[in-house]
Amino acid sequence: MMEKVKQGNLVKWLISVGMPLLLFFVPTSEVFTSQARMFLVLSVMAILVIAFGLMDMMIPALLLPAGYWVFGVVEKATEAYAGFASVTIWVILGAFVLTIALDECGILKRIALAVIEKLGGSYNATLYAIYIVGVVLGQLCFCSHYFILIGLVFGICQAMKLKPLSKEGAIMMCVGGMAAMNVKTFLYQTSNMSLMIAGMQNVYPDFTIAPIQLLLYNCPEFLTSLLFIFVVTKVCHTKDIQFEGGREYFRKERLAMGPMTIAEKKAIVVLIVLMSYVMFQPYHKFNLNYVFIILPWICFFPGVNIAPTKSLDRARMFFSTFAFAGSCITIGQVAQMLGLGTLIADIATPILAPMGKVGLTYGVLLFGTVANLLLTPAAMASLLPTVLANIYQVLGYNPICSILTVVYSLDMIFLPHEVTAYLVMFGFGMMSMKQFIKFYGAKTLFTLVFFGLIQIPWWMLLGIF
Repeated sequence: MMEKVKQGNLVKWLISVGMPLLLFFVPTSEVFTSQARMFLVLSVMAILVIAFGLMDMMIPALLLPAGYWVFGVVEKATEAYAGFASVTIWVILGAFVLTIALDECGILKRIALAVIEKLGGSYNATLYAIYIVGVVLGQLCFCSHYFILIGLVFGICQAMKLKPLSKEGAIMMCVGGMAAMNVKTFLYQTSNMSLMIAGMQNVYPDFTIAPIQLLLYNCPEFLTSLLFIFVVTKVCHTKDIQFEGGREYFRKERLAMGPMTIAEKKAIVVLIVLMSYVMFQPYHKFNLNYVFIILPWICFFPGVNIAPTKSLDRARMFFSTFAFAGSCITIGQVAQMLGLGTLIADIATPILAPMGKVGLTYGVLLFGTVANLLLTPAAMASLLPTVLANIYQVLGYNPICSILTVVYSLDMIFLPHEVTAYLVMFGFGMMSMKQFIKFYGAKTLFTLVFFGLIQIPWWMLLGIF
């Protein structure tokens, strides 16, 4: 039986299709060509369909490149599907597969329990311990740890008998969300960073950011987040919250896992190899992408067997994201080929130039915060860098600051739908929408203030601002 379209979705379909079609009323010129106009129509239509969740994003993601070719935006199919030939999406897939292997063998859970056991105990101490666990796991699997950590924190809430919608349960889950996603502000999230670097390379071919550079440049966010957790504990008087078990609960959970398995020991070797390769990349000079493309698959080789091959079935749920990442890269490449990045820079530069570096930086931060309401992180990571690279090039500013600011903006949210991981976390039912908005809205405003007080002065001290 044919499924009926809900009235709310019908309105969204009208917006998704109708708004882009209005662009046909914009006259073309030597700069804004008919191909550029068609590119905008197709791109905006696909992005709105994905943003409204009208269908699985794999469908518009795969149809968009086809549309570029069929409707004459590009001449060759190879140009339309160039994003899928980019090394970026294969790096993203590799990072996801590596996380699956590490999760399956149990080493990530063992590390998380060990850290919380050492640092936790009281309710407040456990909040800080959860965030530290997020930093550790985020570093080990390059911020692909969110689905592991959110489930772990929910289990902690259940074990501590924290009730759904209670202040105690909501705060702990929200801190778990920070530990899962906020850490990507200063830790290298392979998916988003690969997309942003690819976008910047459309303008600056040699542009790159190593994980150690991102950590150095944006490390003040670590202190800002801990300070925010401290403020929350004081405002909400969480010191008075008592729970059963304490540190002993985490010890029992760790001991219940039994002795470390051979697979876990092999996983530790893999992590040492991975971290060594990444940290010493400035010295050995090999391409950073090599290790992400090759090492994850070695985890499933005969004799290695860190995880069973069957666990790769979990990678299927990632295919929609994989397809969307490829299309996002194509959007950036085609936009640059059509000269839209330069066009936007020419229009925006006279407006932005009088604002100065600080004003422009805050403008990017606020624009990214608003864009979060409509675009997915992958779309922002792919679309914004190329546009900003053109603007920063014209103004003569260091382009690396534009990317570092976009990284910040990706986590400045108000609503669950803005990031899939936060939506998953919200779906566990431990908090109300009001509680979510209060916590993350306060975190966003807190970051806006301390971005100017700490982050920008830090960039000035490093000489990149």
